[in-house]
Amino acid sequence: MKITPLRLGLGAGVALAVVAGLIFGYLDQQEDRERDKLEERPIIAPSRIVHEDDQTYVVLDQAALDGGGVKTQAPVASKLGHHVASFGTVVEPSEIIESAGAHGEAKARLAATNAKLAASQAAWNRAKLLFSDGRSMSQAQMQTVEEAYHSDEAARLEAQAKVDAVSESARQIWGDALAKSISDQGSSAKSYRSGKQLLVRVAIPGSGQPPAHAELSWDGGGVAIANLVGTLPKVDPRFQQRLALYSIPSQDGPAPGATVGVQLSSGGQQVGALVPSSAVVWWDGSAWIYTQKEEGKFLRLVVPDPEAQAGGQVFIADLTPEHAVVVQGAQVLLSEESRDKIQVGEEGRSK
Repeated sequence: MKITPLRLGLGAGVALAVVAGLIFGYLDQQEDRERDKLEERPIIAPSRIVHEDDQTYVVLDQAALDGGGVKTQAPVASKLGHHVASFGTVVEPSEIIESAGAHGEAKARLAATNAKLAASQAAWNRAKLLFSDGRSMSQAQMQTVEEAYHSDEAARLEAQAKVDAVSESARQIWGDALAKSISDQGSSAKSYRSGKQLLVRVAIPGSGQPPAHAELSWDGGGVAIANLVGTLPKVDPRFQQRLALYSIPSQDGPAPGATVGVQLSSGGQQVGALVPSSAVVWWDGSAWIYTQKEEGKFLRLVVPDPEAQAGGQVFIADLTPEHAVVVQGAQVLLSEESRDKIQVGEEGRSK
């Protein structure tokens, strides 16, 4: 009986099974590695960017527009007066109080010296009369009375000079109109001293006269229309610009000492349009809007100087109602552009 071939057959079968297991295991590992590579690859969504005539357009179908909440609206034609940007500083009420106090003190001293001078002058006139009649008035007594009179007269001149100096100082600081109100204790000066009204020193560019009204803005979104109080005879020492005073109610106004932005009308008008503030997006340090050139096709335009208006509107110079503006979902379009730039950059690095 021969058993050797049978044993050899069993050994070969076992060997083949082992080899087959190794091969299948290797193939499984290869499949796993290929699957991992596929999973690690970034999922690149189809581009929604079209480049035509050196312009970049975002193109979205209706489903994408609805999903992103993109809505458009025709801008409203409008005009806006030309403005010059400047700055101002809110005056501390203590400055007005200090000026009023100095003026009051000087006037009180003048009043006291006037009263004293009136009394000594009457005494001097009486002494001269008595001396001329030779009645109860010696020459020495008359000289003493005369000396007192002249001393009081000099004190009165000194007090008047002090009043004049304080008045001129107030005129230099506050201008003619407000300086007079401070001197006369007028109602306008009292309103600034009490803090009911705020004064703002505004630098006036150029050589033209300051406008009757100015638009102020400050941190926190505050905006107010200020009325001209008067011009000042001195210039701002920091920027060598003329100064003017404007007044606003203190209620909800900026804090004393705050620096405010100022828009001064310079005459003439700009032609443009109004859009909701939601239409403006900020990117790379600039303001932008999206206009709709065709159905689902949008172009981004830079806005050099958007002017905030009342009611959440923004004035954009030279914008016409020709094309609708994206008033909701503009950030979605900007994200599409940004994503396209990122994908283009990655493709360039992979080559």
